[in-house]
Amino acid sequence: MEAIDIGGITSAEAAWAVSGEIGQSVLNYVGANRYQVTIGPFSKTGTLNIYGSVIDGAGNWTPFNISAEVICCIC
Repeated sequence: MEAIDIGGITSAEAAWAVSGEIGQSVLNYVGANRYQVTIGPFSKTGTLNIYGSVIDGAGNWTPFNISAEVICCIC
């Protein structure tokens, strides 16, 4: 994910859910205003919903939502 703010970004976090499995993670800064996180593996298939927020240096937050389909690769 890419996030930028003139006052700087202090954190980026995400919660996720897929077919009853839930979790949360802190996104890691990898440079050039980009953040990443690895989630999974998942034991169930279905729609993966990721709900997150980015917090800037002033304490303001901006939400984001991402969804993807989880399929079974090794069943």
